[in-house]
Amino acid sequence: MMPFAGDRTLARSAAHLTFGNAMRKICLTVLLCGTAFGADISVGVGAGFSTSSVNTPGGLFTGSSGSVATLVDGGFKIAGFGPISVNGDVPLLFGGPAHASVAASKTGAAAYVEHIGFVMTPGLKARLNLGLIAPWASFGLGVGRLDGSAVGYALGSTGVATAQDRWSFAFSPAGGVDFKPLPFLFFRGEVRRYTFRTPDTIAGLTPLQDPNWRSNMLFIASVGVRF
Repeated sequence: MMPFAGDRTLARSAAHLTFGNAMRKICLTVLLCGTAFGADISVGVGAGFSTSSVNTPGGLFTGSSGSVATLVDGGFKIAGFGPISVNGDVPLLFGGPAHASVAASKTGAAAYVEHIGFVMTPGLKARLNLGLIAPWASFGLGVGRLDGSAVGYALGSTGVATAQDRWSFAFSPAGGVDFKPLPFLFFRGEVRRYTFRTPDTIAGLTPLQDPNWRSNMLFIASVGVRF
């Protein structure tokens, strides 16, 4: 006995429904397993306080101004204790606010303006998972490339401008909150401070004071995915 066309249509619809349910279950399982694994990546933009000019013996010296910063941040879960998790954190920052300063030496004075080219400070992040929100704090150590310019004023001569690009050790404490409307999607707001050593020499002159530390504070908003 041949099946009716209506029977074939019902069978096809049932097969499509079964296939759709199976795909939804597979996708949900993948998302939940990925979330349990605890890796994430985010991309954000931010800005901070900037000074790109400074007074010198020869007048106002102005260098390149700072730029809006872009942060790419990757993380992975190391351990969990109830709602608290300890994660590896690898932030990579491009750009940032400028910093201007003047230094004196035995033979003259110098001024410089520099801003972050890029900096990477891998470290650890502690997160408190509270459902939709997750406050966290992190600390990292690394190295950065600083782009800048300088001018030196030797005694009895006019200023001589030079490039002041350099590498520097850096450390970066940070704190923020993640908002998770979906298991695999989050939005992040954070405050991050980058601290660098000041230059040993500026425009060929050695400052009288020992090199010390200076900081850039950034306010950053990001969006990310969790695997």
